[in-house]
Amino acid sequence: SICTLAGCASAPQPEPQTQEAEVEAVVPEAAMVNFEDGVALMQGGEDNRAQAIFEQLTAQYPQYSGPWTNLGILHAKAERPEQAEAAFGEALRINPQSAAAWTELGILYRQQGRFEDASEAYQQAIAADPQYALAYRNYGILLDLYLAEPEAALAAYRSYQELDGQQDEQTERWIVELGRRVDAQQRTAQVSP
Repeated sequence: SICTLAGCASAPQPEPQTQEAEVEAVVPEAAMVNFEDGVALMQGGEDNRAQAIFEQLTAQYPQYSGPWTNLGILHAKAERPEQAEAAFGEALRINPQSAAAWTELGILYRQQGRFEDASEAYQQAIAADPQYALAYRNYGILLDLYLAEPEAALAAYRSYQELDGQQDEQTERWIVELGRRVDAQQRTAQVSP
């Protein structure tokens, strides 16, 4: 996975409410504590224990998408793509606006060579949450390395940098390198008959 677990691990999200619903769903404290324990285990490399917690959460609280997203991350990391795709699919069935689940699904598709599906997943992530920085970073990687669309990749990387708020030196180097390539292509295009 391109992004870190801390950035990808997503909090439990209740099923989307209708616009008429004025009361926001409250995640039970026990679910949050267990979820945070699972995330900590993921970050500590204790994937089997984390998986057990997320599986328990999906059974106890089936209305939350976050545990499904993290199960998908764990399955993808363990090279179980079918289970990963099924877990992301369940997260998106529960919460079609989960930018984290869409982004992780895009990463999975990219790793499988399903570049058009990956592109669609990243676009869905950005549409679901235009402020979700990791969707832009991963979309930029796809555009740059796999789809040969440097101008679009440059825009995606710049959006990531603006939203992330951290100084990501790797992405900054990509922006500089891509900027040079795009400038060179534009100069060549202007000179060509």
